[in-house]
Amino acid sequence: MSIKLTEVQEERLIKSINNLKELNNCVHDVVPLEYDKVIELDALEYFLADVFKLELPRCEHGYTNRHRDYKFKGKEKKNVA
Repeated sequence: MSIKLTEVQEERLIKSINNLKELNNCVHDVVPLEYDKVIELDALEYFLADVFKLELPRCEHGYTNRHRDYKFKGKEKKNVA
C-alpha cells in the first residue's frame, strides 16, 4: 500500500506524531499529562481515519457508533457462520 500525503497532511502528521511522542515521554517519566496534549489525540484519530480510509460502524438509526472498532471503508465483514 502506497500513501501519498498532501503538504498539509504531512504537517498534520508531523505535529501529531510529535505530540504522541511527548505524551509517551511524560508517561515514561511519570510526569502529569497536560490536557492540551491529550486532547490533540482527537485530531490524530480523525487524521489517521481519513488517510487510511477508515470508518466507524453506524447504528440502525444511521449514527456513528463510537463504541465499536474502526474498519476500512467499503469492506464488509464476511459471515463465517
